Amino acid sequence: QPFDFDLYTGEWFEYQRFPVAFEAFVKCGKAEYTLSGYDPNSGSPIISVVNSGVKEIKIGGRTLYRRNSTAVGRATIPDMSEPAKLVVSFGGEVASHFSRGNYWVLSTD
Repeated sequence: QPFDFDLYTGEWFEYQRFPVAFEAFVKCGKAEYTLSGYDPNSGSPIISVVNSGVKEIKIGGRTLYRRNSTAVGRATIPDMSEPAKLVVSFGGEVASHFSRGNYWVLSTD
């Protein structure tokens, strides 16, 4: 079925994940996707991405560290003929080379 951008935007709560270093000790993960504008050259949407959760470190049942954790980034669609394939980056121009990922939306509710 075709990708429906409006179904993709909004809040998504983490159900399950693959282990990755930047989410170590984070629980209650949530991602919020909102339309923030359009690329002036291609006309493709630019999506604001806010990932959040609670970073908590426990040892022996005792909480040593507990803080809210937030990462802000943006998603772009490099090829509008495949709108469900996005590139998401976090950080600034320099950091985005190290914190960029390809996201392929397979289905939405």
